[in-house]
Amino acid sequence: MRKNNHLAQLRERREQRGWSQQEVADKVSVTKLTVSRWENGKTVPHRHYRRLLCDIFQATAVDFGWETIVGPLPEHDQVEAVASPTSLAPLPPSASPTIDSAIPHENFIQLIGRDAIMQTILHQLSKKGSFALTTLNGLPGVGKTALATAISHRSETLALFPDGILWAPVGPTPNVLAILHRWGELLGLTETYIQSLHTQEQWTQAIRFALTQRSMLLVIDDVWQLDDGLALLVGGESCAHVITTRFPLIASQLALQAISVQELSADESCLLLEQLAPQVAQKYPEQLRLLAQAVGGLPLALTLIGNYLRKVSYSSSQRRISAALTDLMSVTTRFTMSEPPIPSVSHPSLAATSHISLDTILAVTVQRLSTDARFGFYALALFPAKPQTFSEEAALAVMTQDHKMGAEALLDELIDMGLVECDGTDRCRLHQILADYAGLGLTPEIEVTATRRLLVYATHFLDAAPDYERLDLECPTLYTIFDRAIRLNLESAMLLHCIHAFVPYLLLRGFYDRADTYLHHVFTYLTTEEQHERAIHFLLWGDTAQRQGKFALSEERYHISLMLARTYHVSLLCRVLTEFGGMMWRRGSLDEGEKLLKEAQALAQTPMEQCKISRYLGTITHERGQGEQERAYLLQALSIARTYNLRDQLCISLLNVGSFLGNRGNAQEAEQYYLDALAVAREIKYQDQICVILVNLAFIKRMEEEWVQAERYLQEGLEIVQHVHSPEWLSVVLCDLGSVKFAQKQDEEAEKLYQESLVLAQHVQRVRVLCNVLSEYGVYMLQHHKWHEAEQMFDQMLPLAKGDQEMMALALYGLAQVAAEQEHIEQAVELAARARAIFGTLQHYKMHTVDAWLQSLQ
Repeated sequence: MRKNNHLAQLRERREQRGWSQQEVADKVSVTKLTVSRWENGKTVPHRHYRRLLCDIFQATAVDFGWETIVGPLPEHDQVEAVASPTSLAPLPPSASPTIDSAIPHENFIQLIGRDAIMQTILHQLSKKGSFALTTLNGLPGVGKTALATAISHRSETLALFPDGILWAPVGPTPNVLAILHRWGELLGLTETYIQSLHTQEQWTQAIRFALTQRSMLLVIDDVWQLDDGLALLVGGESCAHVITTRFPLIASQLALQAISVQELSADESCLLLEQLAPQVAQKYPEQLRLLAQAVGGLPLALTLIGNYLRKVSYSSSQRRISAALTDLMSVTTRFTMSEPPIPSVSHPSLAATSHISLDTILAVTVQRLSTDARFGFYALALFPAKPQTFSEEAALAVMTQDHKMGAEALLDELIDMGLVECDGTDRCRLHQILADYAGLGLTPEIEVTATRRLLVYATHFLDAAPDYERLDLECPTLYTIFDRAIRLNLESAMLLHCIHAFVPYLLLRGFYDRADTYLHHVFTYLTTEEQHERAIHFLLWGDTAQRQGKFALSEERYHISLMLARTYHVSLLCRVLTEFGGMMWRRGSLDEGEKLLKEAQALAQTPMEQCKISRYLGTITHERGQGEQERAYLLQALSIARTYNLRDQLCISLLNVGSFLGNRGNAQEAEQYYLDALAVAREIKYQDQICVILVNLAFIKRMEEEWVQAERYLQEGLEIVQHVHSPEWLSVVLCDLGSVKFAQKQDEEAEKLYQESLVLAQHVQRVRVLCNVLSEYGVYMLQHHKWHEAEQMFDQMLPLAKGDQEMMALALYGLAQVAAEQEHIEQAVELAARARAIFGTLQHYKMHTVDAWLQSLQ
């Protein structure tokens, strides 16, 4: 009789929709094997899954034939008989609500940051019946039981369930039969009837029938096994259930949409600590915020810390409080501090006599892992903790077994146990508390093995030439790998290779100091047999020094790299010549820079090389006043960057073309190029170029006398250069801010900014930057009638400018103004005429300013 209509119906309805067994399994959160067992009659779906199947197939239980199932159930079946005991009538609603004494006492501290989730839970419970199954899922210690307890004590809950609340503390080794027995007594089952119930199935059937006419809330706390949770889902149509579990897999199997209980925010964490230890919070707010951050907002950890500090502070001894705060910054202290058990609120995962601590709460989960999964969990301590993420690929690498499927199974085990979070992509997260706990189990042997595995992973990852976005995501993981490998002195050749591949990204993002630190560390790994690696190393070291504004050191390193490349690494020669040529241009040696770039141009093979060379040659011809040649080079570089989607080169090329237009007075067109360049630079997070573009946008706004917007651009640029530690561009930004303040008649602040800028420019010794500061500061001195100081500044510019025509013209025009104020009119006219001729050749917007000034002299 069991192989009736429901078997054919399930298979037929699935096949009609073209669904596989796996697709059905995914829709109801079970395995493919479970669906197969349902279809071949080995098991019958539990009532919970029957409801889900009816929903997805838009059918009723009658359509499937489930309402007519009679006779004995097959062995290992998951369904309970639905017929009620004929000897017992359903229990009527009670005169007063039945409140289970197993419900923990309400916490004397108000729940922090849980108002929204409480309302969500109450809303779900109000539906009652088939859909009133609320599953709370989250880390151990995140407050699932506290939420369920708070719900049980809310007046709104009793209004929804006037017949009362039942509570089941489950845990890893529950006595489900004892829980059902206790519920039966609370519900008023007769002693005679209770004595007739012997099996769990009989008790389940009896409790379900007893609740048929009652409206009650059943709280099933801390479920570790799916079967335990299902066995206690015994409420009737007017009842509702709240289930808490630390395991996301169980939560997904019990409810279509489990509620994820998250940690507290930084502000909420501090508020909780303030409630628990007000005296400490008043005097040491910053230390408490650091502690809240150290435990990642986990409520249990915060509660233990707060209670500990409250006990320490009772005497108001500053010495004891300060010592306690220091001790709590230790991971070991935080995990070992504990509180004695309180029988009325004992934790279902722990023995009744166990002290409550972070160690005991987490150990009960970790101890249930397989040996290999535990090794993998400890190895995950190498990864940065939440909110940072790490790739699933990296996690698999650290757990590498003989077969790849072995590593995947171990990671899945950790995810199913709730120890690793997965966001639906290939990214994983590890809560700070879990990372700390894993770190306590990280033996030197595991650390070395795991770091070597991750170093191999980093090599493959970087050799694959990942895009900027992937590098951004994986950057914290790479930091961890390299920092540990350096500390452990592992695999020097592999680490050297990785650092060389990683430094260009660090420079793009403005992490100059970290790039320099890594290059210093791995320099000792270079051997005389690895001359090609030495050439690469000194090239990257030269790039780094240049970004740090150390131009003399950069030139020295490029020279070494060029010598090695010519001898040992010809394939690197074009790249070295290009960067060295750009360096010489920055130092004002235009002829030497052009010579190196022309040699590189003859060797260039890749679009990247061709683009950079054209770009650098364009800037050299600009300074020489060769406008048409400049335009040709810059447009060629822009065309290559666009054609081959070289995004880092594209933003610079757009900037250069914008500057070309801006110098010719086409402010509106230049601004659009700058904005396009800024969009690309922001997209790839090219930090120093973002700053350069902002400076140019601010210059456009200065020309238009929009001082507020100009200052906004410059303030944003200032934040960037202060973060990346670029003295070159810090000098530029401070100078331009000085000019904005000067225009707004904030003279004292302007002069202070000019002075700071000048000191930096003199230290950096990039010719064009120094000339620009001297020019802007000289104009300031002119306006304040400090003719001698102004003359000194413009005089300093003349020998520096050399082949830089624009700077030469600015110096001459400045000296002309000084001469005019000193009534040396003939000299003033002669100097201004020379400046006007240069500006005219450059088609520079300043020629109109000089024309107007010359006319004023007449």
